[in-house]
Amino acid sequence: MIVRVFFTLWISLLLPAIAHASQPEILALADDFYPVQYKENNTIVGPATALVKRVLTEAKVPYSIAMQPWARTYNTALHKPNILIYSIVRTAEREKLFHWIGPVIKVNYFLYGLEQVKIKANTPLNELNKYRIAAVRQTASALFFAEHKIKSVRLIGDANQAIKMLLNNRVDLIPGIKGIFEKNCQRQRFRCEQIKPLYKLEKPSTEFYLALSKKTDKALVKKIKQAYQAIAVDPAIIEQQIKEIK
Repeated sequence: MIVRVFFTLWISLLLPAIAHASQPEILALADDFYPVQYKENNTIVGPATALVKRVLTEAKVPYSIAMQPWARTYNTALHKPNILIYSIVRTAEREKLFHWIGPVIKVNYFLYGLEQVKIKANTPLNELNKYRIAAVRQTASALFFAEHKIKSVRLIGDANQAIKMLLNNRVDLIPGIKGIFEKNCQRQRFRCEQIKPLYKLEKPSTEFYLALSKKTDKALVKKIKQAYQAIAVDPAIIEQQIKEIK
């Protein structure tokens, strides 16, 4: 009788561990997007990273987090299962490519340049071809320029490279997010005071999301979506956290 009770207790303790182990591990992939998500003392941190951890913990899903350049992160999420990509702009072109979990922040995109660059706020989009523009490949900005047939865009690897090109007069304009661009520029100790937001980009979507790769099992997608909803995410709170980061 004692043996049977012990065995029943042992099984009851073991089953949750077996169930947890049988679940596929989610790999959460981020690019360096200060101050939304970034590395500090070799640890991936930031308000978006904290959100990812809360959601996946709530979902009781095993996970790991890694940081890669944006193009590699995006392509991995396109082709492999069980990838959570963050933070990614939700656009019409991307709608069917991912499972969209929920928003992280709302943003406003601008074209930044040195003060001597002359561009009016009401400049038609097609006239942007007069300017040399750098954009990170596979980003929402790069897709926006392609959609509107802006041919003067040079695709590059990361946002910091774009800032260097701007300061060295190799391009006239680069896309950036108001409030976030300035913080990253200061963090990198560039000559930020010379760079100003000159032209607002009217983009069809200005929200960054958490998203899962399309090949992820639908039951797992549902579980993570429910976890996101359960913790009642308020993007306004995340936006305030970002503003408070020095």
